[in-house]
Amino acid sequence: MTVGRPSTIDRLPAELREKIGRLRDAGHTLDEIMQALEGVAVSRSAMGRHLKARDALGERLQASRQIAESLTARFGTAQPGRMQNLNIELLHSAIMKLWLNAGGQDGGEPHFDPKDLMMLASALANTARASKTDAEYREQMESLVRQKLEEEMAQKLDAVAQDKSQGLSPHTIQAIRQRLLGTET
Repeated sequence: MTVGRPSTIDRLPAELREKIGRLRDAGHTLDEIMQALEGVAVSRSAMGRHLKARDALGERLQASRQIAESLTARFGTAQPGRMQNLNIELLHSAIMKLWLNAGGQDGGEPHFDPKDLMMLASALANTARASKTDAEYREQMESLVRQKLEEEMAQKLDAVAQDKSQGLSPHTIQAIRQRLLGTET
């Protein structure tokens, strides 16, 4: 999590770093984590800095996810399709990078890379297009399904009309056809 020289925690084996992460995710305190790592040469202050940075990153990640979800929610109420999911991830990545850069790693002024801003704008545009495309596709599919169902109903109604044993008069068949299909013949 450091920009310069790796911290004491960053130099630990992966399984120990993962253990620290699991313990923190489970809600353990600094002292509880230190106790669980008994025998590992890590200072309490190094662990505190690591956990503080990790918690801050987690908060930033959560905030960027909320921002990405909020932005994509504005592009329609339809469930996101495959393209939208990809664009949501792209948005999330761009927002996270911007958010981290805006924090000013060295405490200085926030810096926004024009490429990052362009990527964010592109992701927003792609998400809007994907939402529109998904809505149009869904509308086409609904229309095709409706048309197919109407054709099947018409065929079945014709079959019933041909079967004189059903006891339906031509007038009754016509009334049923009118109500179900909205047609006279």
